[in-house]
Amino acid sequence: MARTLKEKVIDRLIALYIINRCRTKHNISSVSETKMQKLVFYSEKKLNESKIKALNYRFIKLLFPTYSEELRNDLHELTKLGYLQGQYFKEKKKTQLLLEDFQKVFLDNPEIKELIDSEVDKYAPMETNKLVRKTKRMPWKSRIIEDLKNGTPLVYPLKVTRSRDLFKINEEDLEDLAICLSPKITKDLEKTFDDLRRGRRLTHAEVFGSLCR
Repeated sequence: MARTLKEKVIDRLIALYIINRCRTKHNISSVSETKMQKLVFYSEKKLNESKIKALNYRFIKLLFPTYSEELRNDLHELTKLGYLQGQYFKEKKKTQLLLEDFQKVFLDNPEIKELIDSEVDKYAPMETNKLVRKTKRMPWKSRIIEDLKNGTPLVYPLKVTRSRDLFKINEEDLEDLAICLSPKITKDLEKTFDDLRRGRRLTHAEVFGSLCR
């Protein structure tokens, strides 16, 4: 099942937060996709084990050995939107400003922030190849991850009915973040501003109604 817009926005916000945490806490200025896949995998696994629904990525077993296509797409979309740069993902000033503007969202979710911080702080300083080897050796049911068949589901979004807590975000912050982090809404805004530059005057309903559909 595809993620909802709300889930996608929350996922992207947390992904940017994790990259920011690597820099501010551990002086790691850029994060490879391989390491990012591990940091988010461990964070979501920890949250799910605590029965908290926050991250919504689906991870399967592949070569390195945990992988989420949704996370890969998010990282590349965030790069296109100007929040990250480089093949080794490095946050831009735009990201720092966004996280400053929405720091209250994390303050409203202290347990979630604490659990994510604990996993990032444990694994971010680890050399990437060592982290990959450790993950391959992780016990998974009666086997280890390395011995699982490629494509085996590992971590997937926690169902609301099985959770004891959810990521909290008010509607106003969600709408503002959606405008910042959703490519479709960003394209709609760019078209709106382009129309204005070309002299086509739009009503309030035309400008903001289309963004909320």
